[in-house]
Amino acid sequence: MADLEPRLLRAFLAIYVTRSVTRAARQQGVSQPTMSEHLRRLRAHFGDRLFLPTPGGLLVTPKAEEIWPVAERAASDLDLLGPTEVPWDCKSAQRRFHILASVYAQTLLLPELDRRLREDAPSVRLRVEPASAGSDPDAVDIAIWPMNVAPQNHRIRALFTDRFVCVFDSRVSAGAEPLDLQTFCSLEHILFAPAPSPVHDAVDHALAKLGLRRKVGSIIGQTAGLPQLLIGARRLAILPGRLVRTAAPGLGIRATAGSAPQSLRSRQMQSATSQTRDQPCGHKEHKYSY
Repeated sequence: MADLEPRLLRAFLAIYVTRSVTRAARQQGVSQPTMSEHLRRLRAHFGDRLFLPTPGGLLVTPKAEEIWPVAERAASDLDLLGPTEVPWDCKSAQRRFHILASVYAQTLLLPELDRRLREDAPSVRLRVEPASAGSDPDAVDIAIWPMNVAPQNHRIRALFTDRFVCVFDSRVSAGAEPLDLQTFCSLEHILFAPAPSPVHDAVDHALAKLGLRRKVGSIIGQTAGLPQLLIGARRLAILPGRLVRTAAPGLGIRATAGSAPQSLRSRQMQSATSQTRDQPCGHKEHKYSY
């Protein structure tokens, strides 16, 4: 049992006590699929099913009964040790980190993260997946989310705050900067995030209070074609300023912060580690700051 990860040890004890994967997941502050994966790994480690499903709950196998007192003592010993710092040698570290991040976060952060890894931790590799409504933050090492969707049972750290700007081709959509509301509403709006969304809803709600509506054209999930969609057209998009500077630098597109309704707030990006706040000892987190 010495080579068993502490979180798997805790998962075993939680399932043993609750006789339920769902209740064990709730007790440990992880998702049900994550606890199911812990159970799968426990079964593979011990070569036994450990807990058998029955109408009245999980039935403990003789092997699990044998493991229980040893696991309980091991968990108690870990509690006595308290949190420990594990030395981390970037140059020699060999590990693959699993990251969950939106396309927006990937566009802004991955280039610099890759550069830092090549310089400081050349043997560290990444597995990056796009964040979506069905993403499970408990199954990754770190998730990067907007502030309003970051899981509250995770360790949260603010990375940066971005300001929304209006983006348009000033050679076609000429006018004072910032745009006045009449021009703002007259231009065709390209929506680059799933609709409905907090950003789109905030704009429409603010305009409705003034008795105004905007013209919405295409709704697009990616920003890769941003310059081609805006250059030479009477169109406008509302996007995070950092994304505009990264995705369309120096292409004759004007970005102005004062055009959108004032109720449209900035966006704060946060990192959420996959460990809950009461994470047991024996695990050391390694993060890069941006």
